[in-house]
Amino acid sequence: MGVRSVVWIDHENLLAIVTRNEQRSQATIDAICMQLEPLGDTLGVVVNLQSGAARTGDELEVLSRNCQLAPGDRTMLQRARVVDAIDPAIRAQHRANDAWAQAQQARRKEAEESARVLEASTPVM
Repeated sequence: MGVRSVVWIDHENLLAIVTRNEQRSQATIDAICMQLEPLGDTLGVVVNLQSGAARTGDELEVLSRNCQLAPGDRTMLQRARVVDAIDPAIRAQHRANDAWAQAQQARRKEAEESARVLEASTPVM
Protein backbone atom coordinates (compact mmCIF):
# COMPACT_ATOMS: atom_id res chain seq x y z
CA MET A 1 0.00 0.00 0.00
CA GLY A 2 2.97 2.35 0.60
CA VAL A 3 1.54 4.29 3.54
CA ARG A 4 4.37 6.09 5.34
CA SER A 5 2.43 7.62 8.23
CA VAL A 6 -1.12 8.06 9.48
CA VAL A 7 -2.67 10.48 11.98
CA TRP A 8 -6.21 11.29 13.07
CA ILE A 9 -6.88 15.01 12.41
CA ASP A 10 -10.15 14.89 14.36
CA HIS A 11 -12.78 12.27 15.22
CA GLU A 12 -13.72 11.69 11.55
CA ASN A 13 -10.73 12.73 9.39
CA LEU A 14 -7.74 10.46 8.94
CA LEU A 15 -4.63 11.83 7.18
CA ALA A 16 -2.39 9.26 5.50
CA ILE A 17 0.88 10.08 3.75
CA VAL A 18 2.09 7.70 1.04
CA THR A 19 5.69 7.23 -0.07
CA ARG A 20 5.20 7.80 -3.84
CA ASN A 21 3.01 10.13 -5.90
CA GLU A 22 1.48 7.20 -7.81
CA GLN A 23 0.11 5.79 -4.54
CA ARG A 24 -2.06 8.88 -3.98
CA SER A 25 -5.14 7.26 -5.50
CA GLN A 26 -8.69 6.14 -4.82
CA ALA A 27 -7.38 2.55 -4.74
CA THR A 28 -5.13 3.43 -1.78
CA ILE A 29 -8.07 5.07 -0.01
CA ASP A 30 -10.05 1.86 -0.59
CA ALA A 31 -7.22 -0.22 0.89
CA ILE A 32 -7.01 2.04 3.96
CA CYS A 33 -10.77 1.82 4.46
CA MET A 34 -10.59 -1.99 4.24
CA GLN A 35 -7.93 -1.97 6.98
CA LEU A 36 -10.22 0.18 9.16
CA GLU A 37 -13.33 -2.03 8.75
CA PRO A 38 -12.49 -4.42 11.63
CA LEU A 39 -12.57 -1.39 13.97
CA GLY A 40 -16.26 -0.73 13.22
CA ASP A 41 -18.50 1.29 10.93
CA THR A 42 -16.45 3.40 8.50
CA LEU A 43 -19.34 5.53 7.25
CA GLY A 44 -18.16 8.38 9.48
CA VAL A 45 -14.52 8.17 8.33
CA VAL A 46 -12.98 10.45 5.72
CA VAL A 47 -9.53 9.42 4.49
CA ASN A 48 -7.32 12.31 3.39
CA LEU A 49 -4.39 11.09 1.31
CA GLN A 50 -1.23 13.06 0.55
CA SER A 51 2.03 12.17 -1.19
CA GLY A 52 5.22 12.36 0.84
CA ALA A 53 7.22 12.61 -2.40
CA ALA A 54 5.39 15.68 -3.75
CA ARG A 55 7.53 18.28 -5.55
CA THR A 56 4.78 20.49 -7.00
CA GLY A 57 1.57 21.98 -5.68
CA ASP A 58 -0.49 19.59 -7.79
CA GLU A 59 1.36 16.57 -6.40
CA LEU A 60 0.91 17.96 -2.87
CA GLU A 61 -2.86 18.21 -3.25
CA VAL A 62 -4.77 16.10 -0.75
CA LEU A 63 -7.14 13.47 -2.13
CA SER A 64 -10.13 13.00 0.21
CA ARG A 65 -13.04 10.60 0.33
CA ASN A 66 -15.49 9.14 2.78
CA CYS A 67 -14.83 5.40 3.12
CA GLN A 68 -18.32 4.39 1.98
CA LEU A 69 -19.39 7.25 -0.30
CA ALA A 70 -18.41 8.64 -3.68
CA PRO A 71 -15.67 11.28 -3.89
CA GLY A 72 -17.00 14.63 -2.69
CA ASP A 73 -19.96 13.13 -0.77
CA ARG A 74 -20.26 13.36 3.00
CA THR A 75 -22.73 11.85 5.44
CA MET A 76 -25.49 13.99 6.90
CA LEU A 77 -24.04 16.50 9.39
CA GLN A 78 -20.47 15.62 8.36
CA ARG A 79 -18.63 18.80 7.49
CA ALA A 80 -16.16 18.98 4.64
CA ARG A 81 -12.79 19.75 6.18
CA VAL A 82 -10.15 21.52 4.09
CA VAL A 83 -6.87 19.70 4.61
CA ASP A 84 -4.84 21.15 1.72
CA ALA A 85 -2.13 23.59 2.74
CA ILE A 86 -2.75 25.64 -0.41
CA ASP A 87 -6.31 26.46 -1.43
CA PRO A 88 -7.21 24.76 -4.76
CA ALA A 89 -8.44 28.12 -6.13
CA ILE A 90 -5.01 29.65 -5.51
CA ARG A 91 -3.33 26.71 -7.25
CA ALA A 92 -5.70 27.09 -10.22
CA GLN A 93 -4.95 30.82 -10.45
CA HIS A 94 -1.23 30.07 -10.31
CA ARG A 95 -1.58 27.56 -13.19
CA ALA A 96 -3.53 30.15 -15.21
CA ASN A 97 -0.87 32.79 -14.54
CA ASP A 98 1.89 30.38 -15.62
CA ALA A 99 0.03 29.50 -18.82
CA TRP A 100 -0.46 33.19 -19.63
CA ALA A 101 3.24 33.94 -19.00
CA GLN A 102 4.31 31.03 -21.21
CA ALA A 103 1.98 32.21 -24.00
CA GLN A 104 3.40 35.75 -23.74
CA GLN A 105 6.95 34.39 -23.91
CA ALA A 106 6.08 32.30 -26.99
CA ARG A 107 4.55 35.38 -28.71
CA ARG A 108 7.65 37.43 -27.87
CA LYS A 109 9.97 34.77 -29.35
CA GLU A 110 7.79 34.55 -32.46
CA ALA A 111 7.92 38.34 -32.89
CA GLU A 112 11.71 38.37 -32.45
CA GLU A 113 12.09 35.59 -35.03
CA SER A 114 9.83 37.45 -37.48
CA ALA A 115 11.91 40.60 -37.03
CA ARG A 116 15.13 38.62 -37.67
CA VAL A 117 13.68 37.07 -40.85
CA LEU A 118 12.45 40.46 -42.05
CA GLU A 119 15.82 42.07 -41.35
CA ALA A 120 17.74 39.24 -43.05
CA SER A 121 15.51 39.32 -46.15
CA THR A 122 15.39 43.11 -46.57
CA PRO A 123 18.11 44.44 -48.90
CA VAL A 124 20.37 47.20 -47.60
CA MET A 125 19.98 50.54 -49.40
